[in-house]
Amino acid sequence: MRTIIIHIIYFSCFAIFGQSTKDNYIIFSKTIEFGISSFDSDIEFANFVDSRMKPFETVVLMENLDFEFKEDHLMLKNMKGVKNKDFIESLPDLDSTFTNHPKINTDSLDIKSLEVHSLPNKLFNELIDNSTSSYTKRWRKINRKFKHSLAIGLSKIKYSGNYASLYYWVDCGKIGLCKSEHVIVFKKVDGEWEILKDIYLWISP
Repeated sequence: MRTIIIHIIYFSCFAIFGQSTKDNYIIFSKTIEFGISSFDSDIEFANFVDSRMKPFETVVLMENLDFEFKEDHLMLKNMKGVKNKDFIESLPDLDSTFTNHPKINTDSLDIKSLEVHSLPNKLFNELIDNSTSSYTKRWRKINRKFKHSLAIGLSKIKYSGNYASLYYWVDCGKIGLCKSEHVIVFKKVDGEWEILKDIYLWISP
């Protein structure tokens, strides 16, 4: 009987202080919406690059993140002037140990402004034609399958106190123009996860 009571107390504490799947999907959903809206907000530049560009309504989400560590990711550890310990502790360790990213279920996302499709990373790479630098040819199979699409990959979420963060990348298919990597930081305010900072990391060639 004593053992049962101890287990009840343990799991009750976890329910109160631990992070739930609901928290994860709220943060995943807000990250996707933020990443895509940030890309679309600079539509004048996009039109300068390609007059055919228009706001994205369809997102291709990687089922699992396949993280490729680069030395550039170490710059995240050198954030000077930030004294908030929980903020610093919440930042993900973007090194070779950054693994075990979750499989994301699109049915659990709460996104009304975008159509989200899940795709295994391997299949996504097979659909891209890297033999050409032409956006329309390189991204042709993606757009044929998912209309005018933007791709996004999300990592696992790291929590520390009232802070949480994750790594994400966004790609529109244009070589050297619109693939970028970020760390987005959230803070829980009055019970709601709010975006605190989007840290821009790297433009892939």
